[in-house]
Amino acid sequence: MNSSKTSSNTAAEWLRLFAWIDLIAGLVGAILIWANLSSKEITKGGYYSYVEKVTDPLGVALGFVVLFQGMFLCALFLVVASIASNLNSINTILTDVSYKDPFRRILIRQDAMLEILLDVRDKKKEFDITSIHTKEEELKHVK
Repeated sequence: MNSSKTSSNTAAEWLRLFAWIDLIAGLVGAILIWANLSSKEITKGGYYSYVEKVTDPLGVALGFVVLFQGMFLCALFLVVASIASNLNSINTILTDVSYKDPFRRILIRQDAMLEILLDVRDKKKEFDITSIHTKEEELKHVK
């Protein structure tokens, strides 16, 4: 296996891991902000003073900002990791040097791209281009 293919898939997996860590950190951060900064105590009164607990809108808003940041970045990183993984799979098929005949490569590329388009259109399963064909199936398509 080529080291660039492996490192690209590894980078995509690290990005997926970081996405989930970012989501969890956003949730925990929002809960901590709401627990500590969403209310404050105000001393009221002149002669008889008393303490009143009021909601701090800035603390509540900051908690929502941290929560939405975690959710948005998680979704963004998952999409980027998926795109990187799919591009790596497409690159693996298109740059396979085991096919010396240019006509055979064209047929295999067209068949693989058709499978990709049908997979994306149907959205039935998670996209994995490496499981489209084995070499025996590809030779059957050529004949």
